[in-house]
Amino acid sequence: MPASLQAVGWARRPLPFLERCQRRYGDIFTLRVRHSGTWVILADPADVKRVFTAPPESLGVGEANTLLGPVLGPRSVMLLEEPAHMTRRRLMLPPFHGQRMEHAADMIARATRAEIARWPDARPFELWPRMQDITLEVVMSVVFGPLRTEPLIRLRELLRTLTQRMNDPRRLTLMALLGPRSMVADDDFRAAITLVETAVLQEVRRRRAQPPHPERPDIASMLAHARYEDGSPMTPQDLRDELVTLLLDGPTSSSLAWVLERLLRHPHK
Repeated sequence: MPASLQAVGWARRPLPFLERCQRRYGDIFTLRVRHSGTWVILADPADVKRVFTAPPESLGVGEANTLLGPVLGPRSVMLLEEPAHMTRRRLMLPPFHGQRMEHAADMIARATRAEIARWPDARPFELWPRMQDITLEVVMSVVFGPLRTEPLIRLRELLRTLTQRMNDPRRLTLMALLGPRSMVADDDFRAAITLVETAVLQEVRRRRAQPPHPERPDIASMLAHARYEDGSPMTPQDLRDELVTLLLDGPTSSSLAWVLERLLRHPHK
């Protein structure tokens, strides 16, 4: 299949497209997506585990995520190579350990149950916007904590607008055909992401102006006061790229669909 058609198939209906490829070619197959190079897709969990447990120096990080560069920014942890990648990861790992992750799991379950309780009975409805509401609630709580100030409420709405634009099938198809720069060239997209960037950095500045609080588990406060090994703080570009990465990664994907599946199958867990 021509690379342009592979790009359209992946952009329009990625999961059915990948499932068809798996049925035809097996658990390891190759896509050649226009403007994105060659992708090797692994479907066997054992192979996926080998990737995630491989030595950092054996696999590139940024090389695999070039499609995201114009959106996430050049200083995102998803685009940095070693040794800068590991240095950034050390700054970001504390919120993802132990009791903090257990708290996040409970919060995800509460947000999911609260959203499901609002679903209509006995009639069809669109699932995607409701899954997006779950992810926005979860991501905002993890990144900024449970506080819902006026600036954070506005930021949530700005994120909703931005992710709706990014998930529009026509824009995804154009990005697949023309490359990620086509999205950045879109005036509406640039305006939407600029508003998000401004709101995110204003919130970080507010937290940086306050003394650090060891009991505040939110990522924004932690990054606002984080220091590299030489004692220097994260730059505005670093903060922008990492927080935009965290805020957009969940709402622009179906990564929390497994939560819904687990709750529906095991409602008491």
